[in-house]
Amino acid sequence: MVAGEYEELLGEDLWDNAGNADGLHEAITVARGLTDEEIRRAGELAGCLGEAEAMVGTVQKYR
Repeated sequence: MVAGEYEELLGEDLWDNAGNADGLHEAITVARGLTDEEIRRAGELAGCLGEAEAMVGTVQKYR
């Protein structure tokens, strides 16, 4: 899935919550629908490998 598909799924613009904690909760919701490798690949593309690895650890608790 791409960001636009997640926005459609969630029914809102993912960027509307920039600067508040709601964005983090939505990021976790999105990441729960991805495999660990998809999260890592997204982190690689964004240049945020450490953050991606942290997200992998976070979503494992909620799957």
